[in-house]
Amino acid sequence: LVGTHPLQLPPRWRGAGVEGDRRGEWGEERARARWLAAAALLAFRRGVMEAAELLAEVDTALKEERTSEALEKCDRLLALSPNDADVLRVKLVCLIELGQYADALQLLEGGAAPQGSAFERAYCLYQLNRETEALAALQGGGRDGGGEAHTALLAAQVHYRLGQHAEAARLLGEAAAHTPPSAELNTNILAALISAGQPRTALEAGEAMPELSGFELFYNRACAAIELGELTEAKRLLELALSACRELLSTDDYTESEIEVELGILTAQAAYVDQQRGDNAAAAKAYEELHSFKADLDPAVAAVTSNNIVA
Repeated sequence: LVGTHPLQLPPRWRGAGVEGDRRGEWGEERARARWLAAAALLAFRRGVMEAAELLAEVDTALKEERTSEALEKCDRLLALSPNDADVLRVKLVCLIELGQYADALQLLEGGAAPQGSAFERAYCLYQLNRETEALAALQGGGRDGGGEAHTALLAAQVHYRLGQHAEAARLLGEAAAHTPPSAELNTNILAALISAGQPRTALEAGEAMPELSGFELFYNRACAAIELGELTEAKRLLELALSACRELLSTDDYTESEIEVELGILTAQAAYVDQQRGDNAAAAKAYEELHSFKADLDPAVAAVTSNNIVA
């Protein structure tokens, strides 16, 4: 495609991780609450000093976010009581927090797996790129292990990855009705709508969304405007995205060159809009500046930049 015509970048999509409210029902706070509730009872029931000490050490490790240490203590507890459901639950949380999805799945598929873990199993399958199995786990598990909104969010992630963007948009809308507004969720709603061929719906939805200081929200609204040929509005939104992103990065001790690299996707899309509006001089200047950072740019941004310099 190099040298044929200018290419635009796709909307931003935030993949599922364990950060923030994506922890879902298996998140650290729930695990800690369950652990504290079980700890005293467990120690009292067994009357085993070693178990009581290990329980206290796991609790401390969880509070201080020393997840690897908590996992090691869980294994020592399981050596004393291999089928303890509470300890298995905390071990599962630790494995997911550490990104050890294959090990977490092995635990879930073992004979002593914690009950009500359909959501956790689906999440691990998703992270292991086993999307069809992840959907089956969600559909077969109902609401077990995850609230309705969290289940819808994960299902949306899977459908988006499979290219089923309309279904992803529907599920995100369902989740939005049961969760507080967030820049991340709104960003993904717009990305799914645009990718599903519904840019007008995306643009109108974006206008009604609170800004929530999210530069990605401005960017995705600009992508919708581009799809509709509303280039002046797209340029305005991209300038807002650039300003918001630069302000955010400036407070995080980034160097100027690092900031320019991070702004790459926004700069490239703004240059594409300039190019489409006939302002080739502005576009060329932006592309040349980006080209000087080519080795550090996201590969997709670098490829679009290289193509559009020639186009």
